[in-house]
Amino acid sequence: MTYVTFFVAIQFYDGVCLIEPAILQWSLTPQYVAVMKAQIYVRLLNNEGVDVWKAVPAIRVAGNVYALEGDDIFDPTAEEWEFEPGAIVIVEERKLPGAAGTPEKRLVAVGHHDEFADS
Repeated sequence: MTYVTFFVAIQFYDGVCLIEPAILQWSLTPQYVAVMKAQIYVRLLNNEGVDVWKAVPAIRVAGNVYALEGDDIFDPTAEEWEFEPGAIVIVEERKLPGAAGTPEKRLVAVGHHDEFADS
């Protein structure tokens, strides 16, 4: 069994939908979790004007919103990530250099998702 934490509770009051931060856990099969996992590219900072991207594992929260994982590959003494592990980020598809320098479509973290930020 795998447990995934989500960050939104949807409640209905008199026909109005309210979205509130919450932590919910569901037990999911490994096959379903595999669909929710993705590689998100996070910009490395302090690279003297050169764009450097790091592939970071993430879990899809909703739509284009992902929770970054990567605690096992994050070393703050060696590199500075624009978004650290545990961050809830918005992603968009962009073309980044791939094999042999040819552009490939990748999911790139572009900002924090404020709705899920800690209060």
